[in-house]
Amino acid sequence: IRRRRYFIASLPLGSYHAFFHEGNGQIGFWPSHAEVSISKALCNPSLSINNVQVDIPQPLDGTCRELIRNGDAEASSFDPWLQHESGVMLGSGDGLSGSNGIADILQNGNNGALGQFLDIRCLKYGRQYEVQVWVKLAKNGSPISCDDVNNCPKARLRIGRSYKDSNKSSPDLLLDVASSFVRPYKKNSWNMLGGVFTVDKRIENGSSVAFEVARQISGVKMVLDNVSVREIERDCSELIFNGNFSDGTSRFWDKNKRARSISLNMINIDGNWALETVGNPTRLQSPTQSIRVGCMEAGARYFAMAKFKLIKDDGNPAFCDQSFLTGKVACPRMRLRSIVDLGLESQKAQAHDGGSIALTNHGISADGWYAMTGSFSATTFDEQADKSELTWDRLPRNTALMIDSVSIVPLPKNCQEMILNGDIENHETLSFWRTWVNGGFGRLHMDKFNGDEFGIKVFNRTSAGDGLHQFVDPRCIAEAKTLRFSAQMKLIARSTGKTVQCQPNEKSLSKGCPPVRVSCWKGNNKVSDHHYFMTNRPSWSLNGYNRYENEFHVNSAPLVCDRVAIAVRQYNIEWDMILLKVSLQAIL
Repeated sequence: IRRRRYFIASLPLGSYHAFFHEGNGQIGFWPSHAEVSISKALCNPSLSINNVQVDIPQPLDGTCRELIRNGDAEASSFDPWLQHESGVMLGSGDGLSGSNGIADILQNGNNGALGQFLDIRCLKYGRQYEVQVWVKLAKNGSPISCDDVNNCPKARLRIGRSYKDSNKSSPDLLLDVASSFVRPYKKNSWNMLGGVFTVDKRIENGSSVAFEVARQISGVKMVLDNVSVREIERDCSELIFNGNFSDGTSRFWDKNKRARSISLNMINIDGNWALETVGNPTRLQSPTQSIRVGCMEAGARYFAMAKFKLIKDDGNPAFCDQSFLTGKVACPRMRLRSIVDLGLESQKAQAHDGGSIALTNHGISADGWYAMTGSFSATTFDEQADKSELTWDRLPRNTALMIDSVSIVPLPKNCQEMILNGDIENHETLSFWRTWVNGGFGRLHMDKFNGDEFGIKVFNRTSAGDGLHQFVDPRCIAEAKTLRFSAQMKLIARSTGKTVQCQPNEKSLSKGCPPVRVSCWKGNNKVSDHHYFMTNRPSWSLNGYNRYENEFHVNSAPLVCDRVAIAVRQYNIEWDMILLKVSLQAIL
């Protein structure tokens, strides 16, 4: 796979164009890659590398959709497959379902590999490719199992570094692109290596790029079939690959680098597939995915969601508490980390401020699934990312995690209604709403409170500063001259269960109506936290729900913020609160 073919010419000082043609003399042939090097000159002035230009023809339509040639081994030879310390042969009848396969000949060492060079014209920055390689291992003629990332076959790119003005090249750069087998894994049989990679600057600038499958185990014959490196069509309507696991496989999913003590498995629950972690995970070991890149725009809003179950070692359900953000009983959260200039000295990475893009909703569905939802603003890191990694953290120890319905989609800008799920449209779990715990504690509960109307109850608060909140679109805050918050509200004395009356004209904690608070952050630093009191001043009714309205001007601080939360909190510690029909409108 490292071999090169040299064309040598002695050239006087001047400017030159180099091109390739096939045997019939027709110009336009391209071998996959080419590089110019200049040997040490015996006289001055002499030719430099800038004096020779290689003419690269444009690839034909469709050339870059599939980068692997003869991936199904159905050609009359194994060409263009190459080998490294293994030999290569066309295995007649060795492939899937008795078809041909690409096989190695020598298995004496761990370094054997089969591969081929890729057309560098196709490796343009930002393109994403899915890798699929069907692999079978055999020892003494019998199939064997091998499911260890460090000691079993994996697919990688071998990137050649430029000769520049020297007659020596830098060592090849190896990048793993598929190091785990897609689930379900079949013992002693064919299994598929799967992965996804984005063409970053290292790949785009390579003088050559070879795709190879490294065996990593000695004394074992490796056979490949249906090998594919296929371009992923750009579709920014959904940033997650295979989030519903509808094909019953874990394509595009892997475990994160910290997850050494777990494995992944597919599980079918009532006809629906889910991905499960198996083993003894710590709180940071989780499934992961490199999501679509090149889609997110800095400042634009996105909606993230997933369903999950927690299962104990004995098979019984495990539970978490949505009111806790830390500790052993805290619920999982979804995280997104974007990397710019991947693998370069200038590499930078950034996780989303606040630690997550989605938190676990209050409540649990009838079939025992938790749901997590969240809205977030994309950062410049997300927009420019070479790689964006989705993971989970705060996972209960020694508990299996099952995930399904994972999704990240664009969230349209709507300054006329900034609250999500203000009418509590989701009747199983409380999407988007969170407790605000200000050194105390609090819970949220969703139920029918006014006939058939669903609402939110805030209760069990242990500090006046506790309440509920939701993150809203900072762009609307920045554009708005005035904001109008409204809801139907009822207050209940915790000790008696009877409705109580607040005083709209009062601002004290003991008698005043709950204020709206606007908090904003730049990065992880809170910039401002202001409260605004009720403005419609109605006479408060004890018998029903009261119209709560708050129209206010925001100060200049939120104009520079990238996260803004609207909260209702800082009121009498003895009161529980019920809200219906919550709304926040920007008056532009």
